[in-house]
Amino acid sequence: MLLDENEEGLLRSVALQNARAVLLARERAEKETVEAKQRVTRILESITDGFYALDKEWHFTYLNRKGEEILSPLRRSRDDLMGKSFWEEFPAFLGTDIEKNYRRAFREQATVEFETYFQPLDQWFEFHIYSAPDGLSVYFRDATERRRSLESLRISEGRLRAMFNQAAVGMAIASLDGHLEQLNLRFSQFLGYSSEELLGKSFLEVTHPEDLEKTGEKVRKLISAEIEDYTLEKRYQRKNGEIVWGMTSVTLLKDQQGRPEKFVGIIEDITTRKHAEAAVREGAERLQLALSAGHLGDWSWNAATDLLTLGPEACRAFVLPKSSVVSWSALREQFHPDDRQRDLAAVAEALAKKSDYASEYRIQRDQSVVWIASRGRGVYSADGAIKGMIGVVQNVTGQKEAEKTRSRLASVVESSDDSIISTGLDTVIMTWNKGAERMFGYTAAEVIGKSVAILIPPDSEDEEPKILQRLLNGERIDHYETLRARNDGTLLNVSLTVSPIYDSANNIVGVSKISRDITDRKRAEEALKDERRILELLNDTGKAIASQLDLRNLVQTVTDASTALTGAKFGAFFYNVANEQGESLMLYTLSGASREAFENFGQPRATAIFSPTFKGEAPVRSEDITKDPRYGQTEPHFGMPKGHLPVKSYLAVPVVSRSGAVIGGLFFGHPEPAKFTERAERLIVGVAAQAAIAIDNARLYDGAQREIAERKRVEEALREAQDQLRRHADKLEEQVAERTARLRETIQELEAFSYSVSHDMRSPLRAMQGYSDALLEDYKSKLDEPGQDYLKRIRRAASRMDLLIQDVLAYSRVAKGEIALEKVKIENVIHDVIQNYPALQADQALITVHSPLPPVLGHEAYLTQIVSNFLNNAVKFVSPGTKPRVDVRATIQGDMVRVSFEDNGIGIAPEHQAQIFQIFGRVYSEKQFEGTGIGLAIAKKAAERMGGFVGVVSELGRGSQFFVLLKRAL
Repeated sequence: MLLDENEEGLLRSVALQNARAVLLARERAEKETVEAKQRVTRILESITDGFYALDKEWHFTYLNRKGEEILSPLRRSRDDLMGKSFWEEFPAFLGTDIEKNYRRAFREQATVEFETYFQPLDQWFEFHIYSAPDGLSVYFRDATERRRSLESLRISEGRLRAMFNQAAVGMAIASLDGHLEQLNLRFSQFLGYSSEELLGKSFLEVTHPEDLEKTGEKVRKLISAEIEDYTLEKRYQRKNGEIVWGMTSVTLLKDQQGRPEKFVGIIEDITTRKHAEAAVREGAERLQLALSAGHLGDWSWNAATDLLTLGPEACRAFVLPKSSVVSWSALREQFHPDDRQRDLAAVAEALAKKSDYASEYRIQRDQSVVWIASRGRGVYSADGAIKGMIGVVQNVTGQKEAEKTRSRLASVVESSDDSIISTGLDTVIMTWNKGAERMFGYTAAEVIGKSVAILIPPDSEDEEPKILQRLLNGERIDHYETLRARNDGTLLNVSLTVSPIYDSANNIVGVSKISRDITDRKRAEEALKDERRILELLNDTGKAIASQLDLRNLVQTVTDASTALTGAKFGAFFYNVANEQGESLMLYTLSGASREAFENFGQPRATAIFSPTFKGEAPVRSEDITKDPRYGQTEPHFGMPKGHLPVKSYLAVPVVSRSGAVIGGLFFGHPEPAKFTERAERLIVGVAAQAAIAIDNARLYDGAQREIAERKRVEEALREAQDQLRRHADKLEEQVAERTARLRETIQELEAFSYSVSHDMRSPLRAMQGYSDALLEDYKSKLDEPGQDYLKRIRRAASRMDLLIQDVLAYSRVAKGEIALEKVKIENVIHDVIQNYPALQADQALITVHSPLPPVLGHEAYLTQIVSNFLNNAVKFVSPGTKPRVDVRATIQGDMVRVSFEDNGIGIAPEHQAQIFQIFGRVYSEKQFEGTGIGLAIAKKAAERMGGFVGVVSELGRGSQFFVLLKRAL
């Protein structure tokens, strides 16, 4: 085909305009890509794991700050490593698990996790390797401490066994019927039997007969769960008949269901103490008065003279001169008025009843008050007459102040939301606040006097001795994160602050522990970690999808990535293709299952379950598909065929192309119910949208290849014709060759342009839009206002870029190719456009179509392009606060029809009216009115392709009348 000079010039002009648009779009996309890469780099620099990336030639392409820190003992900086071979820089890894797993990850394109010991650093490391076609992403962290903790646990278990056998107290384990099954040497020595003689014997057989009843009652309460353990002082009969005393502590061992299994008993020999207590009791009464008077001030009162004789300590207590003698009447006048009558009544009652007197009262001293604790006893004559009293006093002002301070501190402790408890050095709980009760579920009465070990999980039993030892070594323990158990067995993540308790001699006598529940924070950290994994997988998936043009490989990539994102046991992608004869075939790919698992069941049909997916109506997600009312309604299987993989959880998402055609569907299954979340559904909907674009592009690419092959065939035929023509006219041959070369160059430029726009640019933009939406939806509460604003700007820029590309493509499609004109009812086109745009609805704009409108000779898609541009511009370009109004009329002018769109907008100055129909011919800035500046150029080109033209009649500030003139259809 030969082009005249006008056609050739027009073709070059369009190509140049398209090329400029592509360059501008590429520059914007490159800038936004750089910004996105910088954000990813900031994230990688802030994580606590080491990270590096290797290309497919094993060269370093990135190393984060934490990775550089971990490798610093090897004198390796990231500047030294960039671009260098991993195996040349770290030859010590060759032949190790690291090389084997790295190569397996790259070879199988799989995610690999493992731990290994690295001799040069004398450390264990945990690796997470994520593969991609272009290389590996490696996360690694130091696992040495955890490995050493496991070894410490093993050693601790051995120590516990040694402690049992070598303990200084008797220890034994008995069955629920009381028969001894295991005991240590001290237990047998205490009872005077050998271990062999005691094994199989009931502990009741060696209990003193007088203590059998109370022992049996304690055992009954323990088994019935009325008590958790008991401690009892009781007597035992040794083999030789001797009676010995033991402090017996018994608790139950329970199985995993909490049922009693064994008795565990500890016996401490207290025979010597019991004998000593008996001796002490004999002298207790003689020493009682002396002990109570120790370090106290003595006083005596003579009833006959009413005088008080005060010892030195008593004078100091009353804040009086040494060796003072005062009357009882004078002293009591110094009592605080609120205490005076109460103390006098106490004295009178003691004298009357010949009982001991005890009272506390306040003494007024200048501007201060002194608290006195007084104790005494009446002195009587032989005939019972009162002679006076003797007693002791103590200044307890400091104690009273300390009590007030303790009361205030106790109030603070009780009102705290944190758990605050104290224990002795023997780990026995002494205090327990309300915060501890709320956190762990035990009341104070349930735990005080018991070991703090009830809060420690079984696998952390050695933790408490280590904490105590660190305190005794003078260490401070702040914000120590660990696990603690509630009374219902659930585990809490807590942050511990542990402090020593000192006595008056500055000796450590106990421990204070503040526990804060950080379970929610830990869960959030785990959720964030999982979110990071999903984002990385989405990012890798987007790259993989965008880089594929082979349809089968593309669909397999989508299937594998989607199955991993949902956590499905297996996934499948059923999709339609057309063969060379134009026949529709359904193919499928699988992930997580072999093809043998499906090939015997045939292709899925549009049953009630599958129909919404194959029709592109909506996703289907079910916690248990076998309970869905649509399930099992279709013959011949009425459900899943025999031998089908088991499915409970079900998720299906349609894959729909930009034209609205259903390409196929993504299907996921899991044998357990409720495995797929709403979020997983949203993720797969996004992946399906990306997959649809990529599949469209792959199909376009295949079509382009076929078109190029066809053009090459035509060019070959053209060359043969040129050979024939060359024999007739050399000059004509040169002209044909020159124009053919120019046409080939132009076609190649247009093909390159279309491919670049549809593949290289639109797919990343869709990914940017999708990820921006995901971040705004899932992380809105974690982003400050500037962060949300930046994401919204990225979203708007990507949307505008996508719209600009679509308009450039639309202009290119309108500008080329042959079209067939037919009779079109333009009134129907106008109503369809109004229905498809929310901004054109009656609540947004008033659009009046003055029927009837005569039919025209045209192309329906091109007419839709013109009408949508005219109507959307009419409702967009209005003054603020003005409701858009448009009147649509048609008039017949000979064999032509003039369709006009008259609005109440802002109008267009005469000098700009020709400009607006040119590509990118904007009059108003994008900040004032959104748009690409291509719409009216598309409308103009579409009208010309149908043998008509467009125009405008307008006056600034008085609205506009856009019109299109087309051939009348008879």
